[in-house]
Amino acid sequence: MKGGWVIGRGTQKVVVVGRLWGGLRQRPRQATTSATPGSLTSSDFVRPARKRVCYPARAMEPASMTSGAKVGGLELDEGIESLARKQAEWRRKSPREKAGVARTVLASLESLSWSDAKWNGTPWAEGQLVLEGYDAKANCRDSHAKAHAASQKMIFGLVIKRYLQKVIKELSEGGSGSERPAKKVGAYDVFPCDALTVPKVAGEAWCLPSSGSPEGRKTAPEGVCLVLGAGNQNFLSMIDVLDRLFMHDQVVILKHHPLRPFLFAPYASILRPLTDAGLVHQVQDQGVEFSQMICGHSLVDHIHVTGSGATHDAICKTLERAGRQSDVEITCELGCVTPWIVSNGSWTKKEIAFQSKTLAFSKKFGGGANCLSPQVLIVDNDWPQLGSFLDSLKGSLRSLPTPPAYYPGASKRLDALCSQYADSQLESVAGTPHPSTLSTSGTSTKPLLSVQLLDCGLHGDDGFNDAALKTEAFAPVLSIVRVKAGNDTRRFLRQAVNIANEECEGSLSCSVSCPGAVAEGSSFNDVLADLKFGSVGVNCSTTFGYVATTAGGGWGAYPGLYSKDDCGSGNGYIGNIGNRLGYAKTVVKSPSVNSFADISQVPPALISEILCSCFLSSGTLQGAGRAFSVLVKALVKAFAGLFSSSNASRGGYKRIE
Repeated sequence: MKGGWVIGRGTQKVVVVGRLWGGLRQRPRQATTSATPGSLTSSDFVRPARKRVCYPARAMEPASMTSGAKVGGLELDEGIESLARKQAEWRRKSPREKAGVARTVLASLESLSWSDAKWNGTPWAEGQLVLEGYDAKANCRDSHAKAHAASQKMIFGLVIKRYLQKVIKELSEGGSGSERPAKKVGAYDVFPCDALTVPKVAGEAWCLPSSGSPEGRKTAPEGVCLVLGAGNQNFLSMIDVLDRLFMHDQVVILKHHPLRPFLFAPYASILRPLTDAGLVHQVQDQGVEFSQMICGHSLVDHIHVTGSGATHDAICKTLERAGRQSDVEITCELGCVTPWIVSNGSWTKKEIAFQSKTLAFSKKFGGGANCLSPQVLIVDNDWPQLGSFLDSLKGSLRSLPTPPAYYPGASKRLDALCSQYADSQLESVAGTPHPSTLSTSGTSTKPLLSVQLLDCGLHGDDGFNDAALKTEAFAPVLSIVRVKAGNDTRRFLRQAVNIANEECEGSLSCSVSCPGAVAEGSSFNDVLADLKFGSVGVNCSTTFGYVATTAGGGWGAYPGLYSKDDCGSGNGYIGNIGNRLGYAKTVVKSPSVNSFADISQVPPALISEILCSCFLSSGTLQGAGRAFSVLVKALVKAFAGLFSSSNASRGGYKRIE
C-alpha cells in the first residue's frame, strides 16, 4: 500500500488507501484583532525565547461575534461561583462515576449534532476556511477548500473520541500507574502506549520514577480552572478542558481564542452534558480587560494556557496586580523552536525521499503556525549524502501545495528573522500554491509565503548565526545548522543532541530522522534518553506524539525546566491518562520509510465525510447507515447539478445557489 489514512475505532483499524485518489487524478493535495505584546486578548502571540530577542507579537483579529460577560447564561461572577460550588461534589465522585459522565460526552460526540452546528448563521467549519484563507472569497464552495474542511472535521472528531475512550477505559479500571515497564533505558522506565491509528507507528511513555508522583496530579483546589483556548488547532482546547476535568478533577471555564470564535458552536454541542451538569462553561474572548478580570478572579485557582511566553508573562503580571500570584497554579504549553536532527550514515534513495518529504510537509502544514513545526535542521556537514538530502528536501518543498500563511503577523515575523541573515545565507523555495487558491471560484485572502531556508553556518565557527535558534517564528522558515562530525554517527548525534538541548529555545518537541541501521543500533536508545524534550519523533513528525496522548502518552514541555521567570515551553502536560509515576516524555517511532505515515495528501471531502460519519458512530450498523446516507445525499446533489445544467443550456430555470 502506498500512503493512506488510518482510522482507529476501539480495537479495530481501517486503512484507507490515500494513493487511490492520487492515482485517479494526478494532482498534489495537502493536508494541511489588534493586540499589544503580552496582552490577553489572545492566548497565542509570538512565542518568544525567554531572555532572548523577541519579535513583535502576532496581531489578533477580532471575533466576529462575542457574547456578553456571562457564564452559562449568568453574569460572570455568579457563573464562576456556580462552577466553584460544583468543585467539591465533582472531586468526591468515584472514578467509575466520572467514567459514566465521560460516556455521556462520548455519546454527545457520536451523535454528530456538532458536525453541522451553526455559528453566525453558517456551518462552523466555514469559519475555519475563512480564518485559514481557503477560498474565503468564493463562500467556501471550492472543492479543495471543502476537502480541507472535511478532513479537519474528521480529525477533530477522531482525536476527541479516542481521548474519551482512553479516559473511560482508565477510569473504569481504576488505573493506578502500577504496571511494570516494558524496558529500562538509563534512568527511564519505558512503557508501551496503546496502538496508535497509524500502522507501524508506535508510542512509548518514558518515566522517571525517582522524580516522585506524576507531575500535575495534585489534589484539586476548591476553585475553578480557567482554560485559555489555543489559536491554531480546533481540538486543542477541547482536549485541554477534558484533561483538566477528568484527569485533574477540576471544574472548568473555557475562554475561546479570538481567532476561533466559531468553535463555540461545536463545543457547545459536544460539552452539553457537562454544561448542563454545571461542570464546564465557555465564554468568548472580549478583550484585554475581560481577560484580566477572569484571570484575576478570586475563585479561579488554576490557569491552563496553550499559547506563548508573552501571554504567560501577562498572566503572571495580572495575578501580581491582583495579589494572587501565590494562590494560582499555572500549567501551560508555550511552543518551541523545534529541532529536526537528520543523522548521517548510509541512506537508500527511498529513505532520503520519504524523510525529506516528511520534513517538508511538517514545515509547510498550517503555514508553519504550529508549536511542533520544525524550525532548525541539524545535519553533519561531512555527510556524503547531505547534498542529496537537501536537494530532495527542496524538491518536496516545491512540489507540496503551499497553504495560506493565515496566522496574523506571519510575514512580519518571517521578515524580522530573515533580516538577521545575509542574502548569501537565504534561499527562498517557492512551492505550488494550494489548489483552492488557484480555483476559478475564488482566491485566498491570506498570503502565500514561500519557505525560507536560512543557512546558520558551521556550528562553532566565528560566523555561525544562531538567531533562528532563539525565537519561535510561527512562520514558514527552516534554518540549517551544520555540524562538523567527520561522518561519524555517534559523534554527530552526540553533538546534535547537545545543540538541540542547550541552544534551541524550548523543550516541547524534537524529531530525529535516520536510516534503519542507525535506529536499530544498540546505542540509539541512549540518544533518545539524552533528548530533553516532552515529545520525540523518530522518523516521523511529533504530530503523532500529540496523537499518543489518546493512547497513554502525554504532551507538554520536558519536566523540571519551568519557572515563572523563565517559562520556556511551559509547565505540566496533558495526557498520561494511565497515571504513570514520574511521566517525563513520549517517544513515537516509525520506520524510515512508512507509507502509512504519509499524511501529506487530503482525501476528497466525500471520503472524509463518509469516514467521519462512520467511525464517529456508536456501532457498526449506525456507522454503515450514516455512511450510506452521506453517499446518497452526494449522488442526489450531483444529479441535481446535472439536471440544473441541462435546463440552463435549454433556456429553462436555473438552480439558485
